[in-house]
Amino acid sequence: MCAGPPEWDLVPELMGCVRYGRPVAGCQRLVDAYGFDPRTWEGLPTMARVHALNVLTVVLPLLGTNPGMRAEWRRRIAALRDGVATGPWTSYRYTV
Repeated sequence: MCAGPPEWDLVPELMGCVRYGRPVAGCQRLVDAYGFDPRTWEGLPTMARVHALNVLTVVLPLLGTNPGMRAEWRRRIAALRDGVATGPWTSYRYTV
């Protein structure tokens, strides 16, 4: 974690629960420790999209040489374009 705004620390953890189906208990422990719940914050939709964009762009250098990642990346781009804020994403599959 960092010394920045709690939103910056907590939204990625929350998105891990929403997008990847991680247990909410871990996120709840962080919410309790921070004393801030991003689920009630009006900026959550925007920060969630920023987080999704970050997760999408970090793998761009690998997509050209890694077909195992492309299908999931395309699915995520479609979800972001369609405004789907929830729904299961799977971990990128790195193949050589």
